[in-house]
Amino acid sequence: MRPVTSDNPSGEVLPVPHYSYELPTVEEERFEKLFRQLDVNGDGRIDIIELSQSLHKHGVPENLKESYATKFIQQSDLNQSGDVSLAEFIYYVSEHEKKLLLLFSNLDTDKDGRIKVNELITAFRDLGVAISRQEAAQLLKRIDKDGSLDIGFNEWRDFLLFHPTADLSEIINYWRHSTLLNSFHARIQILSRMAEGLQKKMQQEVEKFKAVQKEYQSVISSRQQLDSQLTENSGVKEELNLLESDANVFKLIGPVLVKQDLEEARQNVNKRIDYITGETKRLDKTIEDLDKKQDVQREALGKLQQQLQQAQVKAAMKA
Repeated sequence: MRPVTSDNPSGEVLPVPHYSYELPTVEEERFEKLFRQLDVNGDGRIDIIELSQSLHKHGVPENLKESYATKFIQQSDLNQSGDVSLAEFIYYVSEHEKKLLLLFSNLDTDKDGRIKVNELITAFRDLGVAISRQEAAQLLKRIDKDGSLDIGFNEWRDFLLFHPTADLSEIINYWRHSTLLNSFHARIQILSRMAEGLQKKMQQEVEKFKAVQKEYQSVISSRQQLDSQLTENSGVKEELNLLESDANVFKLIGPVLVKQDLEEARQNVNKRIDYITGETKRLDKTIEDLDKKQDVQREALGKLQQQLQQAQVKAAMKA
């Protein structure tokens, strides 16, 4: 026996209805297009597995898709084959939409074809549920596709097409639940994007820090070379100071030794020492600046690391 539902209280096997002559062509084409989207393997039938895979794309929360798929198949599978044909699908969905239209009309108290915040608050109040304007606006935003801050029937229909009943209290519970989940997942996505942004920024800062370290090492190497040259030239200066004024002094120009005046040799060495000393002071200042720069970048990296860890923890806790 077929499962008992509100559409079929006796549970009897019902014949598959003919629908073509009852529907406008544009509606029939819309149903057929939707059916093809749900018919994942293209065999002309929709089963529970295919429907479960597709429902999340149609706004059904992940934790409800299997139960909704099961109920949808039970209510639309008129010949109890375990799956749904195009004819069964169109018949069930068209009947379900009629009920959704009636419900929409009841909520649309001013009959302008739109459900607005005040009308939604009234509907909740009639069910004994008090909601704020903020929550009502958030609920409408969940369905509103065109940003009008109210909803038309097409938006209402698309949102509730796979909801198993047209009972207003159940629909409102589902509406609030899915809106809460949607907002929850949106916050997770924001936190995840923040973490990704921080990760990217941190990587950029690490690359900058590496560049400064490389420059620092290069300057240190140059400084060490200058120290070596200063030691060498200081030794030459001491040797020149020990020589008599009439001593022969030579300098190497390429492969040739050229005789030069002792005083001139002393002056040349002093000039080299002065130059090396000046370069040493300049490099010492550069090293000092690079030390400060590295300290600033270390501090920035530490803060980014802390922010990244906090964002990752928040995202993990929300998930």
